Amino acid sequence: MLLSELFPGDHFLVDSVMIGKETGRRLADMGFTKGAEGAVVRRGMMGGPMQVMVRGYDLLIRREEAAKVEVELTASGKGKGHRGGAYGQRRGGWRFGSAGTRWSSGTAAAGQAEPDTGGEP
Repeated sequence: MLLSELFPGDHFLVDSVMIGKETGRRLADMGFTKGAEGAVVRRGMMGGPMQVMVRGYDLLIRREEAAKVEVELTASGKGKGHRGGAYGQRRGGWRFGSAGTRWSSGTAAAGQAEPDTGGEP
């Protein structure tokens, strides 16, 4: 399994780092060595970096680099609701988007945004 496939709350052991040259050496210096224990803290949206804790250090790693680190899943954060859709998640009957827009579950036509009125219905 690859590090880039894990979700927040998942714990892992590093099997191998398949990156050469300077980047691979830097990852090894930061603790990505065979047998190192780690956990995924959070993932950036849309292919952004991942925050992982390895050997007691919080690190940000690019998703492309995480895709070249083989890990063994030791404990899953499953059950904490982290595998669902993060963007556009429902909160109190409203689904929030970007730029101050919100979509109602029934008042606006499908796909049409309503301006955010500061919490007033």
